[in-house]
Amino acid sequence: MWVTGLALLLILISECAGAQQIKLSNIRDNTTVSYPVVLIKGTLDVTDPDLPPSVSWVEQNRRNHTHSIEAINLTSPSPRQIYKAAMYQHNFKVLVELVPGKNQIQLDSSKVRKTLVLNYKPMQAKFRVRFIYMTDKSGATQYPTQEPNDPQDYKNKIDVLAKLMQCFVAEEMNEGGFGRKTFHFDVEANGKARVITTKLPYSREMLSGKGIFDIWRIVHHDISEHMRDEHMIDLVITSFATYDPKRKKAFGYTAAGAPGTAAVTNLGMFSWPSTVTQVPIAFSDTEWIDENLIFNQSGYRDTHWALASTTMGAAFHELGHALFFVHDSDDLCIMSTGYSLFHRQFMVEDSPSKISIFPEFYAHKQEALISPLMLHQMNQHAWIK
Repeated sequence: MWVTGLALLLILISECAGAQQIKLSNIRDNTTVSYPVVLIKGTLDVTDPDLPPSVSWVEQNRRNHTHSIEAINLTSPSPRQIYKAAMYQHNFKVLVELVPGKNQIQLDSSKVRKTLVLNYKPMQAKFRVRFIYMTDKSGATQYPTQEPNDPQDYKNKIDVLAKLMQCFVAEEMNEGGFGRKTFHFDVEANGKARVITTKLPYSREMLSGKGIFDIWRIVHHDISEHMRDEHMIDLVITSFATYDPKRKKAFGYTAAGAPGTAAVTNLGMFSWPSTVTQVPIAFSDTEWIDENLIFNQSGYRDTHWALASTTMGAAFHELGHALFFVHDSDDLCIMSTGYSLFHRQFMVEDSPSKISIFPEFYAHKQEALISPLMLHQMNQHAWIK
């Protein structure tokens, strides 16, 4: 009897030695949020006594990418989406989209499962961010693309941009000690961000001759004349810029923001994710940019993932100006050059690029951020609740 008990104890100890455990670092069970896409961060604690020590860098790099984790919102209607985590060296980040009310989130790795409850209570905010897609007088909404059979789903891409920016602000505010405050925007019945498509009374040819700030003034004037709403801050994405591959130059291009209105072009939009589940795919896509087709705004990294990060981050940067924020001295701040690292808030490594042929793991202090001064200002901001 005593021997049997000892044997059972040894078995339990052995099993524990090779066990996995999912540990969360940024969010607790039964947290209530006012925005639909949450970021879950943590570690997959792995101990495997049977694994021999690494004998080469290649083998170690392979092991760093071996483990994986997925999330499923068991409360969302079928078909349920599987959210793949960005994971490296046992650190993971995973985005999950919520439905109003109580959400049961299931995290799965190969050997362990963890569940948590997140409550989504949509806020009915008086002051909101409005998303506008603005064309020339032709009404053409197409964005330049490298992708064959591109669905040209600009509304879906703007929806994901809106939710990622909203989540980014909430994470930074929470880490700064202010709670999960963020900006809000109108949504359609299907839960997607409302995108207003409108057109200017000018031709593409006329607009292509205008400079960055001229385009902003034209956009701002049109909104003031036809869509003015004192409760709205506007992020406008224009669809009329053109690109000359011989001169590697864009015309009718803008990336500008001032109180009330921000404007950027759609020249890198093809690289943006169209769903929340596509975010880790888009931010790790190492396909090269074809400069015969696409204006290269990748921050000298020349890959699709870098183009997505830089252009989505630029939209966030200009929205910051529309929300009355100025440039910041911290290079990692979104209101400085940190906008080109927008992806790092949601990923755990930089994928290979022209700068590095190997994936690069980075520490938390190397991620894009909102500076402490800006967080204090946001805490008093009418649009951040």
